[in-house]
Amino acid sequence: MSIIITIKLVGAFLAVLAVAIPILGLRERVPKGFSNGCRLRIFMVLVKMMLAVGWLLERVHMLSIIYVTNLILRIISRMEPEKRKGRAKDTQFGGVVVRVYTPNLSAENKDGLYPGMVFYHGGGWAIGNTWIYDDFVLPIVNAVDIVVVSVEYRLAPKFKYPIPLDDCLAATKYFMKNASKFNVDPNRIAICGDSAGGNLAAAVCLKLRDEKFKPMPKLQVLIYPVLQSVDFALPSMIQNADGPLLTTYWLTYYTSLYATGSLKYAQAMCENRHVEEATRKQLFDTYVNHDMLDMTYRSPPYRKPDMKGGDVEVWKNLKNVLLDPYFSPLLCNNLTGLPQTFIYAAKYDVLRDEAILYAKRLKLYGVDVSYVVDEHALHGMCSFRHFFPKDSYNALNRISKFLKENL
Repeated sequence: MSIIITIKLVGAFLAVLAVAIPILGLRERVPKGFSNGCRLRIFMVLVKMMLAVGWLLERVHMLSIIYVTNLILRIISRMEPEKRKGRAKDTQFGGVVVRVYTPNLSAENKDGLYPGMVFYHGGGWAIGNTWIYDDFVLPIVNAVDIVVVSVEYRLAPKFKYPIPLDDCLAATKYFMKNASKFNVDPNRIAICGDSAGGNLAAAVCLKLRDEKFKPMPKLQVLIYPVLQSVDFALPSMIQNADGPLLTTYWLTYYTSLYATGSLKYAQAMCENRHVEEATRKQLFDTYVNHDMLDMTYRSPPYRKPDMKGGDVEVWKNLKNVLLDPYFSPLLCNNLTGLPQTFIYAAKYDVLRDEAILYAKRLKLYGVDVSYVVDEHALHGMCSFRHFFPKDSYNALNRISKFLKENL
């Protein structure tokens, strides 16, 4: 009897889905110039339905929205497993769980050492895991002939800052010290991450530099990274406030979880009133100066934020974390001595502008940096090969090309 009820419930859900997708999809905003508008509409309806289910279950105290999101992402990740060559093995480095990907031995490299890369997955420091990212990492492994270590760092809100960063640092140091055991040249290692993982990658490179770790990573690759949390009114955050995919609301939601382990300050962040007035102008002039962005990216509905206001009490509770350069790498007052850098940003992404600002600040400090703003991409593009295969492969190919040419 229970099986029959389950079948009926699944059938009812699919029926609702069949009706909801075309109706709700027509209401979804597709950014001007974005290709695959129809696919984007369907994708966004599915995402919003997933969030609605999570919100409902959280409201009735059954499951958290974080748990539901993780569960659905795991299901999606198994839709089309990467079938090309490449092998993965789970182990521990420095007490941290990692997944090690090794390429098949190629004829030209059979007796030599491989380049290596340490990768930190995205997910707002709160969702995701290494095997969800198989289809992200394996194409790079196979295209570059590279050994990749993907780090299973502990997640917020249970483990707030700096625990995820500490896990990444511990696993990275272990790999770099023991690179030869994995047939990897310790002088040819890159640090890489996407979204929140891009934040961790930038922070790890700063930590290694400050600790005078040798050898330093040869490259850092930051893919639509989170680089600051003092200004949630950058042009890209206004223009893409409602997405696609990553909205300003969800960015501040996850930032609050990572910074404090709670959502206590998420609303203040979302309204951009979490920095006191006395500090705001100084930070904006030095680190998040909107005038450093091309006029192309400062188009309406953006307008320059008011420097007045700000909640003094909120800032008092947040400032030690938000001003920490290992939490907000863009706010680091000295960016010298960092590895050659590649930054991939997406045009239709709330995080676009801080990626550009970080690239420009790195250049000011003499770092060899190149960056690209993909005119056809949204946040998370590299992870959505099922919906946007062409654009996703193009993004992964750019990253692979940089690694192959510079490692």
